[in-house]
Amino acid sequence: MEGCQILAGPVAFGSSVSFSEYSGYSPWTHDVNIGCVARESYSIPQFFYFPYDFLLETEDVGLEGQAIMMLLSGFRNPEDNNDGEPFNTWYLTPEGGDFILLSEDKIANIQFVHNAPDASIEEVDVFANGMLVGDDLSFKTGTSFIPVVLDQYDAVNISIRDASNGDILLNEYVQSLTDQENYYAVIDGILDTDAYTDVAPFGVYVYEGARLEASDPDSELDLEIMVHHGTIGFDHTLDVQGTQILAAPLRLGRLLLFSDYSDDNDFTYSAWSSQESIAIEIGDYGGNIGGGLLSDFQFNFSFELPSESIGLEDQAILMLLSGFQDPSTNNDGQLFDVFYLTPEGGEFRSATLSVDDITSSAITVYPNPVQEILTIKTLSAQAIGVIYDLQGRLIYENILIQDTTTIDVSALKSGIYFLQLTDQNNNASTVRRIIKM
Repeated sequence: MEGCQILAGPVAFGSSVSFSEYSGYSPWTHDVNIGCVARESYSIPQFFYFPYDFLLETEDVGLEGQAIMMLLSGFRNPEDNNDGEPFNTWYLTPEGGDFILLSEDKIANIQFVHNAPDASIEEVDVFANGMLVGDDLSFKTGTSFIPVVLDQYDAVNISIRDASNGDILLNEYVQSLTDQENYYAVIDGILDTDAYTDVAPFGVYVYEGARLEASDPDSELDLEIMVHHGTIGFDHTLDVQGTQILAAPLRLGRLLLFSDYSDDNDFTYSAWSSQESIAIEIGDYGGNIGGGLLSDFQFNFSFELPSESIGLEDQAILMLLSGFQDPSTNNDGQLFDVFYLTPEGGEFRSATLSVDDITSSAITVYPNPVQEILTIKTLSAQAIGVIYDLQGRLIYENILIQDTTTIDVSALKSGIYFLQLTDQNNNASTVRRIIKM
């Protein structure tokens, strides 16, 4: 910090104290607790605000009649300085000895995730209690879990700023956080409401209870999934259900509204065996798992998550519903899709595209994305194919697939479609996602 102020009540201990400087003594009544704030000097632009709150409990620690030296010590960013001593406040009496810590930090571990498909905020800077935790955080990326020092009210101020000019886009003060708890903080919604037909509130949506690994990695059920609904344009709630091979259907998230986490509706992480593929369906089931879709809402989105093949053993992942239901009326933004993020952060991984990379080589579909001619090559016996769109509407049916088959898709609108192949015995064999350019 270039300059630092220590505030206690309305009086400053030190005004714009630079490195190596002293402030001068400030007298206080010893039986009154002093609420102190260390912050970067007013000479620093406000968007570099760094608050550090603590209480000096003078009577309880035997400071009657004392003249003490308060020491600001350590690094503001230890991770960039050989993981040295983090910034903290200490004091020393005239008798000397070890520094005495004024306050024990309370730490919340937070994973910050950019899931807002608004093109005007493709990249943002994220600050938590003044600390830069997401530098140029791009859409469809997340940080790792970052330890954030809570203020004296067990709270964190999350500030979202334009990465190009530093303008503050959102300040969210999140209270009642728990020391050593893990949190997801997902940025969702639309900031530029004039540029989009479908909008949802721009904000940071925080969930307590995130996990850094599966709760019981030694069990057969060692993949755990938390769902977050950040998709824009759906007028209905969404149910997410997963059906594991040789397992009854279980819910991942029921009746999810925009910004919901699955646990908001009394469903926490869903545990699955990483040795099995998980068939996941998203749609409006009217709250009845296994029931038919509502007649006025024809949406059914299915895919498989082959967990073992993509290295998700012992993982706890955040599954994100992202994008627009109808990109064509929303600046051709991100089409609805399903992604997931591990605790290490980084770019979202597509839960649906991963199937094409790892399933049997008996079926090849190319090019994908496709503009005009889609080629399907199979080494197995003949199959029947159908193509349907994201809303579940049938586009092509009764396509005979044998050896090498081509389909002219040039008339289709840009978007995502699904090719379902059924073998000659009428058993559904596989579904491939097709991207039409």
